[in-house]
Amino acid sequence: WYYRPKSSLRALRFSALPSCLFWIIVVAYLANEHYLGVHIFSAALLLGALYCLLGFVLTASQWRGLFLPFCLLVFLLPFEGYLDVYLGFPLRLLCADWAGQVLQVLGFASATNESIILIEQRAANVDLACSGIKGIWTGGIFYFLLSLIEGHKLSLRWIAIGLGFLGCLMVANVLRIVFLVWLGV
Repeated sequence: WYYRPKSSLRALRFSALPSCLFWIIVVAYLANEHYLGVHIFSAALLLGALYCLLGFVLTASQWRGLFLPFCLLVFLLPFEGYLDVYLGFPLRLLCADWAGQVLQVLGFASATNESIILIEQRAANVDLACSGIKGIWTGGIFYFLLSLIEGHKLSLRWIAIGLGFLGCLMVANVLRIVFLVWLGV
């Protein structure tokens, strides 16, 4: 008599969504290795590929349930340097522009983005490339971790709440800049 313990793994079967995602990730990995050579992106894509491979042995609901833990693993990789360079400075210019518009509404003379950035730099020790990207990244990790702890499922409502939270973090960053410039002037 052969005793086989019951497990949550099923026999290897083809699944369309994990397969499509897997091949998209493989192409992205090859493009990254050929054109960019950024190792942290390769590590993130490797985690994505491992997640897709689990889709062939887990049930669909179990596979979807592992989405948030895998996203949290990817978020915990050290992306900080790349975020500062590629997203931080454009975000800083955008927030300075929005802060300038808020200051105009409050009755201050129109200030250029450069002067707002200089006043912000003088009032607080802000990295040149970063103005809020670290807060947004940390807030994203917090959102994923809280969603995982509370057992939220991936849905349109969850995505909408996440985008709303991202918007609130952006507004808080703009208000921080407005207050620093207001106090600096």
